[in-house]
Amino acid sequence: MSYRILQVNQILKKEISLVLQSILPEDFGLVTVVDVQATTDLKDAKVWISILDASKEKPLISFLKKNAFNIKKAISPRIKFKFNPNLSFKIDESAESIIKIDKIIKEINQKK
Repeated sequence: MSYRILQVNQILKKEISLVLQSILPEDFGLVTVVDVQATTDLKDAKVWISILDASKEKPLISFLKKNAFNIKKAISPRIKFKFNPNLSFKIDESAESIIKIDKIIKEINQKK
């Protein structure tokens, strides 16, 4: 991945985080933008989201998909790109994987 795309991803991550802080209802709790992966042509970007309360993942994704255009529109004046990417939101499951691996390691250590 080029340095330019890495910079674009960081800018998008920051700006999307700021927008989400203002539009997300408080009942979702702690929501974090973990990563953004823009395509090289900047027409699309995947936004990886983490939420503290796993039971609210589906409502959060539904909310974000419904408001993807409004989020794109809100970040447009803040960034000066030739194209503002279409946003698609995904749940980041790496934290869950880390917890599962940690649990397995603890179980193995307890058996010793």
